[in-house]
Amino acid sequence: MNIKALLLTALMAACAGGAPPSSEPQVTASSAVDQTEPKVAETLLSMTLEEKVGQLFICDPGMLCGVWETSKANQTLINNIKKYHPAGFVFFKPNIKTPKQTKEFISDMQAASKIKLLISVDEEGGLVSRIGSNPAMGFKKQPAMSEIGKTGDPENAYRVGAELGEGLRGLGFTMDFAPVADVNTNPQNPVIGTRAFGSDPQKAAEFVVQEVKGLQDQGISAVLKHFPGHGDSSEDSHTGAVSLQHDMPRLNAVEFVPFKAGIAAGVDAVMVSHIALPKITGNSEPATVSAGIVTDILRGDLGYNGLVITDSLSMGAVSMYYDLPDYCVKSIQAGCDLLLLQTDSQKGDIIGQFDGAYNAVLNAVKNGEISQERLNRSVERILRVKFKY
Repeated sequence: MNIKALLLTALMAACAGGAPPSSEPQVTASSAVDQTEPKVAETLLSMTLEEKVGQLFICDPGMLCGVWETSKANQTLINNIKKYHPAGFVFFKPNIKTPKQTKEFISDMQAASKIKLLISVDEEGGLVSRIGSNPAMGFKKQPAMSEIGKTGDPENAYRVGAELGEGLRGLGFTMDFAPVADVNTNPQNPVIGTRAFGSDPQKAAEFVVQEVKGLQDQGISAVLKHFPGHGDSSEDSHTGAVSLQHDMPRLNAVEFVPFKAGIAAGVDAVMVSHIALPKITGNSEPATVSAGIVTDILRGDLGYNGLVITDSLSMGAVSMYYDLPDYCVKSIQAGCDLLLLQTDSQKGDIIGQFDGAYNAVLNAVKNGEISQERLNRSVERILRVKFKY
């Protein structure tokens, strides 16, 4: 057996769940994931350091073409896909005009990428509907998930997931940032409200599980959000810092219940929010840079070893208090795998913002702040999701 074959065999064993570091629990992969392991191992072995670091980022198309309201893959975007090797893109309303345009846009980006791209969107239904709210798309808009929860029948959540999944897959998407797994316990909550299935954690969990299954049965990766739970907050992390004064008994009894259920159902990804838990961590750090929340609680206590995505790093809870490049490094160190970058306007050098974040992480790997083992573990998780369907 030659050296490359020996390395591939060893890497496949590691990808399949062998000997993770003590800070991350060992979790047996599902049969669906098992089938992807040879491809994951072979791809990882063939990648350069720069390609691996690029896989840690997902952004809106505007960040790599320099024009926020872009609806086609211009040459700048194509060149930057080849230069930075991002994991994928998230689409917003300016990127979605018609079914034909959307399919061509996605196809052109996929053609430019060496490794299959994750193409994602926030398509929840109700208030958050990037595609369904555009009549030109001919896409069925789903009601708010609170309305689905009021029906009392979790099968309705499966139907929502299946309909969303079928429609998204037909357009070329591979991931939906849904379902919302927050429990809407605070009537004054400014950001969740009708987006959640309800205020009862056990009932919400039943609906979350079914929507996860509905989406993933159609080949669309579901993403539970917004861990550790945004439903009891009185602040909005889009505009500033948010903290919850909850202890572990409360979190386990309420906030974590739908997340535990979704994880047990085999969800492909979990999105971590910028919420601080000072009674748990002893500080005001947002969850997206807290190893205590991501590694110790999500991966340790909840036993989740899948893909962890940050909420948008352009949100006020981050942008008002932290330097983006440094924050990206800390997020990876905390245990996050995929960094979500977004711009909502054409202010400043958009591409430069991405470049600064990318190079900060690249340099952190080169100087040992982020180990090669840590980098490979995140890239493995990302590739598993990409190759699953």
